[in-house]
This record gives sequence, C-alpha cells and structure tokens, in this order.
Amino acid sequence: MIWFFGNMSHFQQQSFKKKLHRYFLSTCITILFFSSLSFTALDLYYYADLYTKENVLIEHLIKYILLSLTFLVPIILIVNILIGKIIDAIYGPIQDLTNTADRVNRTEDFSLQAKKYHDDEIGILTDTFNNVITKVHTLEEAHEKNLERTQQSAKHYLTLFEQAERVNRELEKEAQDRLQAEHKLQHVRVHLNDIINSMPSGIICVDEYGTITEWNKAIEKIFEISIHSAIGRNIQDIFVSQKIIPDMIEQTLLSRQLGHIEKYSIIRDDREKFYDVLSYPLTTEGMPGVVIKIEDVTTQVRLQDMMVQTEKMMSVGGLAAGMAHEINNPLGAIMQGGQNIIRRLDANTPANRQVAEEVGLDWQALNAYLEQRKITRFLDNILDAGNRAATIVANMLQFSRKSDHNLLDSNMVKLVDRVIDLAANDYDLKKDYDFRKIEIVREYQENLPLTPCIASEIEQVLLNLFRNAAQAMNESKTPNQRLILRLYIEQGKMNIEVEDNGPGMSAEVQRKIFEPFYTTKGVGVGTGLGLSVSFFIIADKHGGSLTARSEMGKGTCFNIALPLEVYIEKTGTE
Repeated sequence: MIWFFGNMSHFQQQSFKKKLHRYFLSTCITILFFSSLSFTALDLYYYADLYTKENVLIEHLIKYILLSLTFLVPIILIVNILIGKIIDAIYGPIQDLTNTADRVNRTEDFSLQAKKYHDDEIGILTDTFNNVITKVHTLEEAHEKNLERTQQSAKHYLTLFEQAERVNRELEKEAQDRLQAEHKLQHVRVHLNDIINSMPSGIICVDEYGTITEWNKAIEKIFEISIHSAIGRNIQDIFVSQKIIPDMIEQTLLSRQLGHIEKYSIIRDDREKFYDVLSYPLTTEGMPGVVIKIEDVTTQVRLQDMMVQTEKMMSVGGLAAGMAHEINNPLGAIMQGGQNIIRRLDANTPANRQVAEEVGLDWQALNAYLEQRKITRFLDNILDAGNRAATIVANMLQFSRKSDHNLLDSNMVKLVDRVIDLAANDYDLKKDYDFRKIEIVREYQENLPLTPCIASEIEQVLLNLFRNAAQAMNESKTPNQRLILRLYIEQGKMNIEVEDNGPGMSAEVQRKIFEPFYTTKGVGVGTGLGLSVSFFIIADKHGGSLTARSEMGKGTCFNIALPLEVYIEKTGTE
C-alpha cells in the first residue's frame, strides 16, 4: 500500500495496462495483508492466555507470520498470473483499438480498421469506431473530391477572373479612349460651332428630309428665329411665306448641284435688305444634305445702285450739255421777247406813249382789253415758265461739267442756319404755305470743325431737301410738321441729316429717288432732277455720300456725309 501510494505520480504516467495490472495486484495484496492481520489478531485474542510469556508470544507470532507468508506468496503469484490473463483478455481489444486510432492519427489513413475480438461492449465500441472511421474515410474521399473539384473550379474561376480582369482593363482602356475621343469630338464640335457662329454670313444645314441641323447666330438675326426654335424643325415650316428657298434646297438635293439666288429681298420693319443665297450639296457618311449660305449684300446693292446712278448721270451729262445749249438759244429769244412785250405794254414808258399818240391808241381801252383777256397773266406765265426752263438749263449745265470752284473750309452751323433763312423767304415756298410754321429742331454736336466744301452748292442741296420735305408734309397734311437738323462727326466725316415727320417713302421709291427725271410729283410741279443733281454734287464734287432712309407713315431722313479731308486743294477759309 505504502509502495502504491508512494509511486502514485509515477503510476499516473504509466500505460493503461500497467496501471490496471498494478491496481489489481495491490488490491489483492492489501486484501491478503489485512486478512492475515485479522486472522492473527483473532488467534491472539482466543489464545492470549496461552501466551503469557512474552518470548513465547513473539516466537509464536514469528512462526505464524512465516506460515502466512508461505501461503501468501504462491497465492499472490497465482493471483498475479490470473490478473495478467484477465487484463490481457480485457486490455487486448482496447490496446488494438488504441493502436489503430494512433495509426490513423499519425498516418491520417482512414481506410484502416480495428480488429473485433468479442461481441461485448468493447466489440460494440470497435464496430462504432470502425463505422466512424469508414464514414470519416468516405467523408475524406468526398472532401478530397470536393477539394479537387473546388481546386478545378478555383482554377477555372481564376482563369475566368484573369480573363475578366483583362477584358475589364481593355474595356477601361477603350472607355478612356472613347471618353478622350468624345472630349476631342466635343471640343471640335464647340470649335466648329464657334467658327460657324462667328461667320458674318448666315449658315443653315438640313438633312435629306429637310430637317434643320445647323442654324448659326447670323441667320438667327436675319430671320429673327432663335437657334433652339429652329433646330429640329423642317425648313418648310420656317419659310412658310418664302417658298423660293425650300424649292432651291429641294432642287439641290435632287440635282446635287449648286443653287444660287441673287439679291433675295427681305423686308423687316419697312426696310428692305438684300441677300445672296447659295445652296451646296452635302454628303456625310452616305447621308445627303444641303448647306445654305445667306450673305447680306445690302451694302453692295446700295453701292451698285449708287454706281448705276453715277453712271446714269455721267451718261446724261453729255446729253444735258447738248440739250442745254440747244434749248438756251430759243429760250433766250422767248424770254427776251416776253420781256420786250411787257415793256412795250407799259404805259409809263415815254416811247410807248409817243407811239400810241401817233397811232391814236387809247391806253385805257388797251389795258382793259389786256386785263379782260388775261394777256398780262399769260405773259407772266410765259416769263415764269421761261425762268423755270432757265433754271433747268442751268442745272443741266451744272450737272454736265465739274465746277471750277475750289473747296473752302466752311462753318456748317452757319451754313445750315443760312439755308433755313433762305427757305423761310423763298417765294416758291411762300406761295402755298409759310415755311416758318414748320418746327425746326436743331441737334448740333458741339465744337464742330470746319468742313471743306463749296458752300453755294451745299446750300443748293440743303434747300432742295427742305423744299421736298415741306412739300411732302404739306401734301399729306401732316399735323405738327417738324424738321430735325443734325450735325455730327462720324468716321472722319461731317454728317448733315435732314429728317421730317411726313408720310415717308416706300422701298420702291427709295430705290429710284436719285435717278434723273424720276419724280413723285404731279406734271409741271417737279422735273425729277433735284435729288439726282444733289446726289451728283455730293458724290462727284465733294467725294461724299447722300443716302436716304424712310418708313411709311413715320417720315424720311436724308444723310449727307462730307469728308473732312479731300483730295483737292483748299485755297481759303469762309
């Protein structure tokens, strides 16, 4: 017992078999030891009186112990052998099961099976262990197959992932390239729109169906239709009342040839403007279309008209000179004859009285006859018509040749005011109405420089403009008649404007007012040379310009522009 408990710690570290063997052996020894003690004590109890002497008792005790040992040693050996057999019978299956489990643990070979010895509890445990190992083996095989499939799937997915990653990189690169291309395309688009919108000419683009795809700012101003309102609409809807442009576009689409409309007229706010319209066939990626270019040529048309007027006046100049000389001689005879008749009929002339007394003529009867037959009025009309004819001849001669006068620096303020005074005292104007009843509004720029001109000719031009304005306002019975006179400097030229609030002029009249012999007045009232001569004086003799702008019902404004520096020499100052 003492040995067993003294070696407890060592016992705990031994194998199960040795533990079990020692446990049974120590138990048997203990039982035998305590049995021997019990028998010895009982023997001593019953036989105590026999052993009164100490030495006898000790001797008897020693003998008894030796006898007990003689019996106990064989018994212990036998018990030990029996215990070993019992332990082998019990421990063998357990040891085999333990070894199998240990091999499975070390080798991880789940195909191993433990040997079954008996159908007892250990046999059941062995069957359970084998079943567990079989299931684990099955699970292991399934796990390996799953793992293999998983690895194959992982490799497949990894391949797919690499492919997807490669495709993704390619898509990202393609997206970046496309984004850069879109940015470049947008930049080109904006740049192209800026170019188109910066062009002074109107640009329209239509597709094969007539749908508008481009509409720049210049065309927006011409037709007063915004870009957003025009894009996407059909060209027929824009030019509802102007079929000539859609017809030209359709013809260009069909023929694939250039279309051209010259001096296309558009009237805006009672003002006529002219445009050259060109249509170009367009092919973009197989999609036909048309580009329309509309260019404002109003200034060129006006210049051409002025050149035509100048050419006309130069052509008429030679004819005017010949006519003036041919008319001047008979006209002089008529005027002289008329004046002589009036003088011969004057009773206050001594020579006339003397001849009348000699022939017995009664002056009172003669004067009465002349008055009743209106011969005196006829003579006055003859002289008046002769004076008008003489003025026409003088204008024609003036028209036919350049003046020999040099340009002199003149004060335009004083010159215009002087013409106003002349108009107020003009006999022809006073016959029908009083020019002084017209309101005169002066709008003069301050500190105006002297202007080189032939003062008498500028006065003639201004007087003619005043007369025309006064007659137009009188004939239309314009209320609150007013003339606005402006003097200002613009672009190195002295500008003189004469504006009335009369009936105005139509676009057709404005195109012809500077033509020789063109007049809107009745027969015998105007010759049609006033404005043409005025145009000639300003354009040919002074290197300036005479233009008119007018709106029906709102009046007319004439502008005279005289250069402050001219090509001819100035000889003095007014």
